[in-house]
Amino acid sequence: MNSNYQVYSDMARTVSSDLGVLYYVDANSRAWLDMGQWTGNNVSAQPEWQLPDPSIFIVGTNARIQFEHVGAAYGKPIDPSELLGAAKCLAERK
Repeated sequence: MNSNYQVYSDMARTVSSDLGVLYYVDANSRAWLDMGQWTGNNVSAQPEWQLPDPSIFIVGTNARIQFEHVGAAYGKPIDPSELLGAAKCLAERK
């Protein structure tokens, strides 16, 4: 299996918006986050209180999404064996 891969970030939330994985932070959560000095400007390049759901996408060389894991709770990431299994399965399809 080829271990070459690229990791991307979406600080402007352009791709996150296109993929529909953004949500608005409610007023109660904003107040809680403000107490910790964690503002929207610290979270992303944009000032709005809009955050992406934790998401992982594996995109094929054809630019199509081959695997997605969206909406895991912060602090509870995808099990690495699930991600590795998906990557191996996709690599074997080639």
